Formats: sequence, C-alpha cells, structure tokens
Amino acid sequence: MRLHVEERDLILNETFAGPDFTARLEAAKQVSDALVVYYSSEELDDLIGYIAAAANHNPDKKIQISLDALGDSLEALLDSYMDLEDHQD
Repeated sequence: MRLHVEERDLILNETFAGPDFTARLEAAKQVSDALVVYYSSEELDDLIGYIAAAANHNPDKKIQISLDALGDSLEALLDSYMDLEDHQD
C-alpha cells in the first residue's frame, strides 16, 4: 500500500499499533510522493482496527477526522483486495 508521510506519522504517533506494524512503517521506502508498505489483508484489517480505535478515543477533533479519513481509505483498499481474491477463486 502507499501512504503519505503524514498518514504514516498519524499511525505512528496516534495509534497503539504494535512494533510488528510500526517497524515496517518506519522502514518504508519512499517512491515518488508516497511510502510503500506491504501488509497482508489480515494485517491491514488489524491496522484499520488500530486506526479506528485511536479515532474514537482521541480528544482532538482534527486528529479524529484525519484518522477517520485514513481508516476509510484503507478500508476501501482492503475491500478492493478482497474483491480481487474473490475473483481469483
């Protein structure tokens, strides 16, 4: 998946995602204007859960909105992965 630096920083600074998720984000290679990070569909689903939990519990409305938008974007990406997997069976 591709993330902007600001999106990566949101995950690193505002969620409780563990090192199995954050180590890849910290080591991500920048390609053009985005960072490229690889997660399985199950890992991506877990990451979306961390983002949703952080959005629900963050007192800062601006950060809540940013986390919600990121979660929605990643949810759409996950849905597209799942659609591809369904068509391969």
